[in-house]
Amino acid sequence: MSNNRCCATDPLVKEELEESLLKLRAEIPQEKKIENISKILTGLSHPLRLKMALLLLIKDQCVCELVQLTGNESKPNLVSHHLTILRKSGIVSAYMQANWKYYKLKENVIPVLKEIERTLK
Repeated sequence: MSNNRCCATDPLVKEELEESLLKLRAEIPQEKKIENISKILTGLSHPLRLKMALLLLIKDQCVCELVQLTGNESKPNLVSHHLTILRKSGIVSAYMQANWKYYKLKENVIPVLKEIERTLK
């Protein structure tokens, strides 16, 4: 008898394999959840975007704060560009307060970022 469990021909081994696969399939997250996390991770895949998202975990911030905190004083357009990507990825939303545009994290992203933040400490 072969130890190759993926090509099991023995009825007992085949049954055991099928039971194992059934248990594993039950552990796979729903496809929609996988797609949502993938979209978030794609949006965070640039170091500047990840840094800005982690800063937004602390509090909502305007562009000028993010420019200063990320050390991009000479490149404010770069910060704006990456904020646009974060917004289009569904990671942040924007609102106006007086004459300033503030950015905040969307609720569904916060648990993902907190987990990332936890691993960075």
